[in-house]
Amino acid sequence: MNATLMESIEYSQVGDPDAAPGPAVVKRDLAMLGHVPVHLEVVLGKTTATVEELFALKVGSSLKLETELDAPVALHLNGKIIAKGHLVALEDHFGFKIVEIV
Repeated sequence: MNATLMESIEYSQVGDPDAAPGPAVVKRDLAMLGHVPVHLEVVLGKTTATVEELFALKVGSSLKLETELDAPVALHLNGKIIAKGHLVALEDHFGFKIVEIV
């Protein structure tokens, strides 16, 4: 017969990393990451369609979005909403004016 020996294990508490003695391994410096590109998307809205409706789309077709005209649109950072705002005209381009940070 095989016997299993069990012993209790004591866990130590992990303290606040900011209170740890000594220098930090990595400095919290934006200059270190400031050059890293991120993917931003402004999402106007969404809709649902059947495959038949999808195949029927042609140049000039319109899709009705679930979003109302005056509703804020969402700014996504790598797929996650980080802000809401409104579309604006910036010269000959669309722009995004932030009204709320999420």
